[in-house]
Amino acid sequence: ISTLHRAITTAHEVRKYLESRATYMGVDHGEPIVLEEFVWQSNARVRAVNAIAWMCKNLQLGWPIDKVEKPDIKKASLIGMECKQAPAAQPGMLKALEDTMEAAAETDDPTWLALLASWLQAMANLRLANVLRRSVPVELYKGWMLFFCKQSKRKHNLAGFYWGVPSVTSGGYVWTDKFLEEYNQRRESTVGTEMMGMIFRTDTHQYLSPSAVKSITLSTVAGVVDNPEPLATCSWRRMLPTTALHLDFSPSERLAVGECRDTKSMRDEARLLCVKAWGGGKNKYLNIT
Repeated sequence: ISTLHRAITTAHEVRKYLESRATYMGVDHGEPIVLEEFVWQSNARVRAVNAIAWMCKNLQLGWPIDKVEKPDIKKASLIGMECKQAPAAQPGMLKALEDTMEAAAETDDPTWLALLASWLQAMANLRLANVLRRSVPVELYKGWMLFFCKQSKRKHNLAGFYWGVPSVTSGGYVWTDKFLEEYNQRRESTVGTEMMGMIFRTDTHQYLSPSAVKSITLSTVAGVVDNPEPLATCSWRRMLPTTALHLDFSPSERLAVGECRDTKSMRDEARLLCVKAWGGGKNKYLNIT
């Protein structure tokens, strides 16, 4: 499914690019120089090359992709779609994750916070390490919850940053009540501290490792994907940027849902978009600096 999505997205981008040219060229008359121009102006060059090659092979398009100078596949993409990276999580997987997380929380499964960790990754586009032990809850608002990450590997966020996620899943489950109850119980225990990590077993209060989170999460999506093995912990944080690409968001809108750094003008525009989306002017709470 993800391969088809990339192919459809790229085909749509190719058509828009050809229509924007002064001399219109139909999609059935691709020339090497035109394809090369399209690839190198794309914000997802490697994805574009791979998708075009796949379409040429499977749809017999006849485009001369073999004559196009291709970008270096080792360079990182701004949207998390490179060929050698783990695939992004899909909407059906998110639904399975949310349903399982709700059931686990309500039946007092001691590992349900592992599922919450992956869900937070998907909703906030964060590295798993930033969710597990570096972040702490700050305040619960109407409709969303604010967190603070104490440190980051990114130079512009070394002093930490605020981030937020919805307080309700897409299925309507309010996860924050159960989470805060478990978090406060651990903080008041003998192992608790004021700025402690968030993801742990609720029975022993022992922190959950990244590998444990991955294993528990994979078991929840095994029934909705043919082969969950290629999925990695970073698959969840790539879901929003990939969705933004699929929905044809503008570059500044994609920046607003991602962690990518770009020019100052694009960051300023993204900040305005985020403030509008969250409501109000609390831009210091948004993970976009």
